[in-house]
Amino acid sequence: MRRPSTAEVASWLSERFAVLPDEYESGRQEMAAALASHLSCSAEQADEVLDELERSGHLRYAAEGRSVGGGGGRWMIYTSPADNPDDEMLDAAVPDEPGKNGRAPTQ
Repeated sequence: MRRPSTAEVASWLSERFAVLPDEYESGRQEMAAALASHLSCSAEQADEVLDELERSGHLRYAAEGRSVGGGGGRWMIYTSPADNPDDEMLDAAVPDEPGKNGRAPTQ
């Protein structure tokens, strides 16, 4: 079986979730469960796919104040990474967890 590309997975997620989850952890778990079912894989493998989507720029969690219209955070899917705003100031607003998303911890 051919593994779908990150663009295909991002497109499927955007179609599957008319409204993306707001909460970081519960939203990630909900997307991973949907992917595990869709891709017929384990929850751990689905979580790795989500990591890959984040690294490639297809998936982002916009934390409070960074999301469209301000307010609470929310998940955002980009079918093309070029649509994902690459703003270092936005990324600096929310520290990464050490070893998460393939990034080194910030100091």
